[in-house]
Amino acid sequence: MSTEEGTHGRYKVRRAVEGLTRTQRGPQRPLEALEAVRHAQHALSDARDFFTTAARRDGATWTQIGTALGISRQAVQQAQQRRQLENNERAEDVRIWRMPATPRRRRFRWPFRRAA
Repeated sequence: MSTEEGTHGRYKVRRAVEGLTRTQRGPQRPLEALEAVRHAQHALSDARDFFTTAARRDGATWTQIGTALGISRQAVQQAQQRRQLENNERAEDVRIWRMPATPRRRRFRWPFRRAA
């Protein structure tokens, strides 16, 4: 069964791999390759978060998830709590900074027309 988180995770992985395969073709440009690696790391981190959430929804235990990632159950729980806190802070920032748009001012027009 596919979940929304699983779909997002697969998309992130696919984009990360596509970005890295572009570095294998063409002339060597180390700085561009480093940038692609950085983007891939972020995408894979996001994918791990999505897959962790999907696994929890499917009924997996923290121990099973930790074993799959090669880390302890406690490390997985702490990482998940940290991500939830960051997401809550980000949502709060968006809520605070969402201000109503200022009304558009009308252009000034002279009250008379010039004679031609």
